[in-house]
Amino acid sequence: MFSEISGFINYLTVEKGLSRNTLAAYKSDLAKLQRFLEKRKLPLAALTPNQLQDFVQTLQQEAGSASRVLSELRKFLKKRKLSLESLTPSQRQEFVQTLQQESGSASRVQSALQKFLNKRKLSLESLTPSQRQEFIRKFQLDARSISRILSAVRGLCRWMVLEGRRTEDPSENLELPIVWKRLPGVLSLRQVEALLSQPDRKKPRGPGDKDMLLRDKAMLEVLYATGLRVSELVSLEVRDLHRDRDQGYLNCQGKGGKVRAVPLGNSAREALEQYMEHARQSLLKGKGSSLVFVTNRGRGMTRQGFWKMIRRYGELAGIRSSLKPHALRHSFATHLLQRGADLRAVQMMLGHSDLSTTQIYTHVLKERLKGIYREHHPRA
Repeated sequence: MFSEISGFINYLTVEKGLSRNTLAAYKSDLAKLQRFLEKRKLPLAALTPNQLQDFVQTLQQEAGSASRVLSELRKFLKKRKLSLESLTPSQRQEFVQTLQQESGSASRVQSALQKFLNKRKLSLESLTPSQRQEFIRKFQLDARSISRILSAVRGLCRWMVLEGRRTEDPSENLELPIVWKRLPGVLSLRQVEALLSQPDRKKPRGPGDKDMLLRDKAMLEVLYATGLRVSELVSLEVRDLHRDRDQGYLNCQGKGGKVRAVPLGNSAREALEQYMEHARQSLLKGKGSSLVFVTNRGRGMTRQGFWKMIRRYGELAGIRSSLKPHALRHSFATHLLQRGADLRAVQMMLGHSDLSTTQIYTHVLKERLKGIYREHHPRA
């Protein structure tokens, strides 16, 4: 890693207090810039605006390469009567060489495609058009991803100027791609009720299974009641919980190490009480842990483990769209605003440092204002 990138990451860690996941995203994004410069034998300290523009064009070309490389790979295999699984290292290299001008993306597309097919137990020949599009979407860099990468690069360039490693910022006039704001996926109240009831409906197959169902119920209830990020949910410690009957709340450490207090509703508090009193110790199996939510092996729950859990319950609840943990966070904010909550109060509960981040939910406020106008204005 370039010394400048290492120094910037250290600055984000120590002075900005960014989370481990955010730091990993910065490293991944800046690694793309490093590969670009290393390939051209260019030093980061001498990066020019023109070179930065070339980097942007490379990202954009890469974004559109997955479809073409996938098509070329099919032709390559068909011509030689081969399957993707049977490709030898020399044949793989031969394919990459047929696409020299984008050899990096060809190699990565091939590797990504192999994993994609293996995970779904598919063959290249059996890919349907929808599965093909799914792969391309997974592999491609969209405008949002490119914008995030360039934001990381701009942050790095500004830091280099502040540290005296450069006199001018080459990213000063760099334009980010236009990213259309997408409304977050929100569950209806009926869908939320169906989802939260799934652990109650599922029949335990044994004592350990019952403990996990109590844990799952508590996690779902707490997530919807508080709007926490999943990383915040799985990082909760016992000392963060305040389960008073009248004013239950929890302390949560969010992005940048900022701590906020979030109220706990009665349903979440009761589900948490059931889990803490009747299941957590059994799951720990005598081990010690400060974390609230643990697996049946006594270890802390992970984001990936919770993602699999909520997707499974979503399917059982009949929610057709692919359910992601953030959907409950979005639903928490949307349902509060629909019932008259103040946008700034929701901002505080979500842990957004800037109100503009919370304003993605203002479509809800607009609909509510329209309803108030239609109901109360004499000429509506």
